[in-house]
Amino acid sequence: YDLVDVGFWGYRQGADMPSRNVLSSLHGKKVAIYGTAGTYPDSPAAMSYLKSSSELLAKDNIFLGGFMSQGRVHSFHIGKRNEHAEKVHPMTPERLARLQEAEKHPNETDFKNAAAWALKSAKQGNLFQTGIYVFILISCFSFFYNEIISYIFTMSSIP
Repeated sequence: YDLVDVGFWGYRQGADMPSRNVLSSLHGKKVAIYGTAGTYPDSPAAMSYLKSSSELLAKDNIFLGGFMSQGRVHSFHIGKRNEHAEKVHPMTPERLARLQEAEKHPNETDFKNAAAWALKSAKQGNLFQTGIYVFILISCFSFFYNEIISYIFTMSSIP
């Protein structure tokens, strides 16, 4: 494969476990990663998700970068919570507002931003120069990926 795009959902400041397994198993590939999490995509927490996920890649891979989008959070994090969760992440008004905003994502704007990022990754990996447009996805978010791909094909006439 010319490029492996690995999608993940944020879990404990990194990728979910299946995506962690995939990331750590890749060798000799051009890899781009993207994820969704309840946090704002430009926040230090989002950057932490990308950093810890990219650090799982073997040194013989070429990391082309990452993209984060805000994404829906399981209702457990908003509703009933156990004592430990409340101590680690207290439900402040700011946190509640962020989680409520996350319910609206990913949305059309997120899909378009992700598609633009994916095209940039493909160009960075010289895929357009070789004429090979192979994208392999490993993701829990097939709906997110399908939206990204539809925007890529719309935008792909831009060499």
